[in-house]
Amino acid sequence: ADSYDALFQQITESFGPEVSFVLKPKQLVKVEPLKALNRIQVQLASLSPETKGYVLLDFSEPLDDELQAVLVYSTDLARVMELAVEVGIYAAPAYEALKAAQEAE
Repeated sequence: ADSYDALFQQITESFGPEVSFVLKPKQLVKVEPLKALNRIQVQLASLSPETKGYVLLDFSEPLDDELQAVLVYSTDLARVMELAVEVGIYAAPAYEALKAAQEAE
């Protein structure tokens, strides 16, 4: 996606109508990126209690869109990160990566 509202729209659509989200994509339209990403991550962390929610993971180098991410169960995050290093693919938790990038500026 090219914006956080569009990214969240794609995420909600991927879960289908049976999963209800408190956060709505339109609520992210004019929100600064770090706050938007935090809101998305908080919403994702509340899903799937047995896997401690989801983490939005920046994945690989963006191709056609500004934002390229995958959802990973929180319980699988360490292993996914290990595998990304093994195969040489960039991966980082999206919120933490953006926060670190903004602090470095």
